[in-house]
Amino acid sequence: MANLKNINGTPFDYYENLDERLLDLHERVQEMRINSQALRRIWQYFRIKDIYHSNAIEGNTLTVGETKWVVEEGILTGKALRDQAEAKNLSHALDFMEDIAVSKDRPIVLNDLRQIHALILKDIQDEYAGKYRDREVKISGSEYKPPEVYLINQQMDELGVYVQSVT
Repeated sequence: MANLKNINGTPFDYYENLDERLLDLHERVQEMRINSQALRRIWQYFRIKDIYHSNAIEGNTLTVGETKWVVEEGILTGKALRDQAEAKNLSHALDFMEDIAVSKDRPIVLNDLRQIHALILKDIQDEYAGKYRDREVKISGSEYKPPEVYLINQQMDELGVYVQSVT
């Protein structure tokens, strides 16, 4: 039987015969570290999946492959232009968000959130892009009740103050 050692201050035990196996595992993990090019491909893969799933929740009919094509290459024939605009717009909004997230020169401000909203709705609902809603809404299938219209400006101002305080 392996030599069992109590780890002081914890309810855990440790088998000393694992030392060699753990060192071997550590070496194998080091060998498998991802280079920057592979990491970039993984990032792009999950970015497309995020765009696809976010849009699918809203009823977008593009497949993952079609979403990838639209984001990386351009327009697809035979597919709804609105669905394609949603994919492209969300990609542009993510680019914008990443740019402001890594910028150390300026804080994130409330106008940035409005800009993200405008990027998402561009050529889809231009009349609402970057603006607060002016009517009551419901989320179907949810018990959550969004804030009433008269509270939106105040709550967004509070959000702006909070974002500035943590950035």
